Amino acid sequence: MEHTADAPSWPAAVLLPLECLRILRRLLAAASPEEGCCLLLSPVDPSGRDAVLLEALWPCRNVQQPPSARQRHFLVDPREQLLAQRWARGRGLRLVGHAHSHPAGPAVSSPLDRAMALHPALVLIWAGGQPARDGLRAWWLEPAAGEGPSPSPRPVPIHLWHRSPLSRMVVCGPEP
Repeated sequence: MEHTADAPSWPAAVLLPLECLRILRRLLAAASPEEGCCLLLSPVDPSGRDAVLLEALWPCRNVQQPPSARQRHFLVDPREQLLAQRWARGRGLRLVGHAHSHPAGPAVSSPLDRAMALHPALVLIWAGGQPARDGLRAWWLEPAAGEGPSPSPRPVPIHLWHRSPLSRMVVCGPEP
């Protein structure tokens, strides 16, 4: 995304292929009743679009401690994040954020979600009790200015679209 001084620093939209939506929902639902999580990868050069095109998902384990807290919180293992970044760089992709589920709550970014995220970041949240399309929301998180609190998350519209059979949609993870 290219931005000028007059343009906002957050994306105008998330371009989410339908197959990505189906995979994302399955990944997040599989962790229920715990919060599921995965990392979101996008092309490094999205051809000047003001939208984030999701090209790959990196499934992650929720390593929040103690395990009983995983029903209301999630934590991505930092080593897993480093592996995802290394894998992405080698394929012309970049880490743009994460997705996680709120199995028993709304698809709204909580204060803890905002505090734990690496900024700036795209965050997709799926409310687990709702259909995939209705329960998924996208948020853009900006870093705090100085020592102040982080700004409120900005909602980002999600545009679902069909992709050609030759397009690449990757679900990846560390190789065995």
